[in-house]
Amino acid sequence: MNFEKENEIRVLLIEAGALPRAAAIPNTLEAFQQAVGGTIEAVELEDGVCLICNEEGKLLGLPANRRVGGDVIAGTFLIAGEADGEFRFLPDADAVRCAERFVQPLPDRVGPTRWEFHVM
Repeated sequence: MNFEKENEIRVLLIEAGALPRAAAIPNTLEAFQQAVGGTIEAVELEDGVCLICNEEGKLLGLPANRRVGGDVIAGTFLIAGEADGEFRFLPDADAVRCAERFVQPLPDRVGPTRWEFHVM
Protein backbone atom coordinates (compact mmCIF):
# COMPACT_ATOMS: atom_id res chain seq x y z
CA MET A 1 0.00 0.00 0.00
CA ASN A 2 1.38 3.38 -1.01
CA PHE A 3 1.09 6.37 1.33
CA GLU A 4 2.26 9.17 -0.91
CA LYS A 5 -0.28 11.76 0.19
CA GLU A 6 1.08 13.69 3.14
CA ASN A 7 -2.23 13.92 5.00
CA GLU A 8 -3.05 10.19 4.76
CA ILE A 9 -2.30 7.66 7.46
CA ARG A 10 -2.43 3.89 7.59
CA VAL A 11 -5.07 2.37 9.84
CA LEU A 12 -6.63 -1.05 10.26
CA LEU A 13 -10.23 -1.09 9.09
CA ILE A 14 -12.30 -3.70 10.92
CA GLU A 15 -15.80 -4.35 9.65
CA ALA A 16 -18.31 -6.72 11.26
CA GLY A 17 -17.85 -10.26 9.93
CA ALA A 18 -14.71 -9.40 7.93
CA LEU A 19 -10.98 -9.76 8.45
CA PRO A 20 -9.00 -6.66 9.46
CA ARG A 21 -7.40 -4.88 6.51
CA ALA A 22 -4.96 -2.03 6.12
CA ALA A 23 -6.42 1.16 4.68
CA ALA A 24 -5.14 4.63 3.93
CA ILE A 25 -7.44 7.45 4.96
CA PRO A 26 -7.04 11.21 5.24
CA ASN A 27 -6.09 12.22 8.77
CA THR A 28 -9.22 14.35 9.22
CA LEU A 29 -12.19 14.21 11.55
CA GLU A 30 -14.53 13.93 8.57
CA ALA A 31 -12.68 10.89 7.17
CA PHE A 32 -12.79 9.10 10.52
CA GLN A 33 -16.50 9.89 10.92
CA GLN A 34 -17.23 8.61 7.41
CA ALA A 35 -15.28 5.39 8.05
CA VAL A 36 -17.25 4.53 11.23
CA GLY A 37 -20.57 6.00 10.11
CA GLY A 38 -21.02 8.77 12.67
CA THR A 39 -19.57 10.58 15.66
CA ILE A 40 -16.27 9.06 16.71
CA GLU A 41 -15.07 7.82 20.07
CA ALA A 42 -11.40 6.98 20.62
CA VAL A 43 -10.34 4.35 23.15
CA GLU A 44 -6.70 3.71 24.04
CA LEU A 45 -5.84 0.03 23.54
CA GLU A 46 -2.18 0.22 24.49
CA ASP A 47 0.56 2.80 24.48
CA GLY A 48 0.54 4.50 21.07
CA VAL A 49 -2.45 2.57 19.66
CA CYS A 50 -6.12 3.50 19.81
CA LEU A 51 -9.45 2.15 18.62
CA ILE A 52 -11.78 4.59 16.85
CA CYS A 53 -15.45 3.60 16.71
CA ASN A 54 -18.91 5.06 16.29
CA GLU A 55 -19.79 6.61 19.64
CA GLU A 56 -23.47 5.71 19.18
CA GLY A 57 -22.97 2.33 17.49
CA LYS A 58 -25.10 0.37 19.93
CA LEU A 59 -27.82 3.04 20.14
CA LEU A 60 -28.04 3.00 16.33
CA GLY A 61 -28.31 -0.81 16.30
CA LEU A 62 -25.09 -1.35 14.35
CA PRO A 63 -23.99 -4.98 14.12
CA ALA A 64 -21.84 -6.48 16.86
CA ASN A 65 -18.28 -6.55 15.57
CA ARG A 66 -15.58 -7.57 18.04
CA ARG A 67 -15.21 -7.99 21.79
CA VAL A 68 -12.79 -5.60 23.48
CA GLY A 69 -12.25 -6.36 27.13
CA GLY A 70 -15.68 -6.75 28.72
CA ASP A 71 -17.45 -4.77 25.99
CA VAL A 72 -18.58 -5.32 22.41
CA ILE A 73 -17.83 -2.79 19.69
CA ALA A 74 -20.80 -2.18 17.40
CA GLY A 75 -20.20 -1.31 13.76
CA THR A 76 -17.04 -0.69 11.78
CA PHE A 77 -14.03 0.54 13.72
CA LEU A 78 -10.46 1.62 13.04
CA ILE A 79 -7.15 1.02 14.76
CA ALA A 80 -4.72 3.92 14.45
CA GLY A 81 -1.49 5.07 15.97
CA GLU A 82 -1.74 7.80 18.60
CA ALA A 83 0.72 10.30 20.05
CA ASP A 84 0.08 13.42 22.10
CA GLY A 85 -3.68 13.17 21.54
CA GLU A 86 -3.36 13.03 17.74
CA PHE A 87 -4.07 10.12 15.39
CA ARG A 88 -0.94 8.88 13.62
CA PHE A 89 0.26 6.33 11.08
CA LEU A 90 -0.06 2.80 12.53
CA PRO A 91 3.45 1.23 12.62
CA ASP A 92 3.96 -2.19 11.00
CA ALA A 93 4.51 -4.07 14.27
CA ASP A 94 1.35 -2.59 15.83
CA ALA A 95 -0.66 -3.31 12.66
CA VAL A 96 0.38 -6.97 12.70
CA ARG A 97 -0.29 -7.37 16.43
CA CYS A 98 -3.74 -5.72 16.21
CA ALA A 99 -4.71 -7.64 13.06
CA GLU A 100 -3.96 -10.87 14.92
CA ARG A 101 -5.86 -9.68 18.00
CA PHE A 102 -9.00 -8.83 15.98
CA VAL A 103 -8.83 -11.59 13.36
CA GLN A 104 -11.81 -13.50 14.77
CA PRO A 105 -15.19 -11.80 14.16
CA LEU A 106 -18.07 -12.38 16.53
CA PRO A 107 -20.38 -15.18 15.35
CA ASP A 108 -23.08 -14.20 12.86
CA ARG A 109 -26.47 -13.68 14.39
CA VAL A 110 -29.80 -14.31 12.73
CA GLY A 111 -31.45 -10.97 12.03
CA PRO A 112 -30.32 -7.53 13.17
CA THR A 113 -28.40 -6.97 16.37
CA ARG A 114 -30.63 -5.98 19.26
CA TRP A 115 -29.00 -4.06 22.07
CA GLU A 116 -30.70 -3.88 25.46
CA PHE A 117 -29.96 -1.12 27.92
CA HIS A 118 -30.73 -1.36 31.63
CA VAL A 119 -30.80 1.51 34.07
CA MET A 120 -29.66 0.63 37.57
